[in-house]
Amino acid sequence: MLFAEVYKSNGFDEKALEWYKKTLEFYPLNWTCRQNYISLLWKNNRWTEAVLFLSEQRRHFGDTPSILFFLGKSQLELGDTKNACENLALACAMNPDEDYIRECLARAYVQRGKADPAAIDSESEALIYRKSEKSMDVSLSALEQCLHDFVQYVKRDKRMTFWKRDAVKKSHTWISSPEKYAQNLLHTFMKSRFGDSVELFEEIDAGAGRVDVYVRLQGINTVIELKMCGAGYSLSYALDGIEQLAHYLENKQTYLGYLIVFDGRLRDYGKGIEPQYLDGDFTIRTYPVDVRPKIKES
Repeated sequence: MLFAEVYKSNGFDEKALEWYKKTLEFYPLNWTCRQNYISLLWKNNRWTEAVLFLSEQRRHFGDTPSILFFLGKSQLELGDTKNACENLALACAMNPDEDYIRECLARAYVQRGKADPAAIDSESEALIYRKSEKSMDVSLSALEQCLHDFVQYVKRDKRMTFWKRDAVKKSHTWISSPEKYAQNLLHTFMKSRFGDSVELFEEIDAGAGRVDVYVRLQGINTVIELKMCGAGYSLSYALDGIEQLAHYLENKQTYLGYLIVFDGRLRDYGKGIEPQYLDGDFTIRTYPVDVRPKIKES
């Protein structure tokens, strides 16, 4: 990003765009980088590239007021007044006090042949109502209920998918990359529950590590770490997730995280895992998942 800033300040727009784009590939949550990238596309009248880029951003991050405004304005400059009006109206409904959005929307209506200012409010309200029918307000309690249900789902229906059986030794070992498999299960479960009402990002950089799952709700951000325990994974390895979470939470500037422990210990299942840990200013809640391949030693 520093390369991009230097090129931009010296008038080398093409090189600046190249480095802003590289930055976003590594760190898609860098909003400042995204805005600078868009502003340079606008400055150079590269409206088609802006629409393509912002459409991709919308697929990744959903309908946020900033993305809708940037996309709507880009479509307007490209001459796509129909989609421009719809996206700007939705941005206006989400952020009705922002004059710059209303002014851009009014210009879009004029270009489309709808000069009546009253149409702005009525269409915005209709769009936001239709959107609200397709999404839900995901609260923290709804997220925690989802995690509780996920624990029960894995315990009841998916526990044996974590194991492969050695027929000779008559024992079970973890499948290859069990934490990645668990991460995919959680992602699928949460998306099926909440759809586009939550934004889930996997393997996002945070300080000195990579977050398993970064969750963005409406007004709430949190981090979920997944750990295995038993059959070669020690309890201390699983509880290292607490320190990791505290580090991730600090870097993401949020204060509540979740540790999901897939516990396959036959003798000591559930032992040594507290329901909640406090680490400085951070609260970490744990969810043990029973993935024992059998209930007890024979």
